Amino acid sequence: MVQESGKWVPQFVGADGGAAITAGAYGMYSRTGNVVTVSFDIIWRSAGTLQGLVCLGGFPFCMGGPTGAARSYFVGYKYKLTFSVDGALFLTSPGDGSTAYIRIQNGNSFSNLDASSFQEGTEIAGTITYLT
Repeated sequence: MVQESGKWVPQFVGADGGAAITAGAYGMYSRTGNVVTVSFDIIWRSAGTLQGLVCLGGFPFCMGGPTGAARSYFVGYKYKLTFSVDGALFLTSPGDGSTAYIRIQNGNSFSNLDASSFQEGTEIAGTITYLT
C-alpha cells in the first residue's frame, strides 16, 4: 500500500480557464493507498485571468469515483466571502476530478460562486478526504 505525505499549493482557477491571484496558498496532504486527505488555506487577492465560476485546483491527486458522479466535500472555514446568503461552503468535483467548484448551500438549494463573490482578503480553509 502506497503511503506518502507532503506539501501542495492550492489554486483558485476558473471553470472556463485562467487563475486568480492569491495573497497566500498553503497545503499539506497525506495518501494511504487510494485515500487522500488534504488540508488547505488560500487567500484571494484578485480575479487575475480567471474566467467563469471559481474552482479550487492544484490538488496533489485527482479526485476519483464513478465516471460522471459528482463528489462533494464541506469546507471548514470561510472569511470575507461576499454572497447574498450565508450557508455551508462546499466543494463539488465533477468530471475528471482535477478541480472542484466552490459552492454555497442554503437549505435545499446551492449556488456556484464566481469572482464577484470574492474580495481581496477572502480566505477559505479546510481539510477534506477523498478517493483517487
